[in-house]
Amino acid sequence: NSNIWRLYSLAVAAAARGKGVGKRLLEHAIEQAKAQQASSLSLEVKTDNKAAIELYRRYGFEVIDVLPDYYPDGVDGYRMRLSLR
Repeated sequence: NSNIWRLYSLAVAAAARGKGVGKRLLEHAIEQAKAQQASSLSLEVKTDNKAAIELYRRYGFEVIDVLPDYYPDGVDGYRMRLSLR
């Protein structure tokens, strides 16, 4: 019942990294959210996942919150959001 969509998981197998798979998955999620008139798309990412953070930033996602000890291994998270309007 929310206009803010949440991307819960986007994972690419190690053997497929660097081949544009993550980019295509993210583009598809953005297209679907826009088609359903979502106002924004949000996600969480580990602060040490530099490749993912860079990918999300290239598509306009911005860090809106820092989540201390968010992941089971104690790594902090970023909540990132993309405005679709």
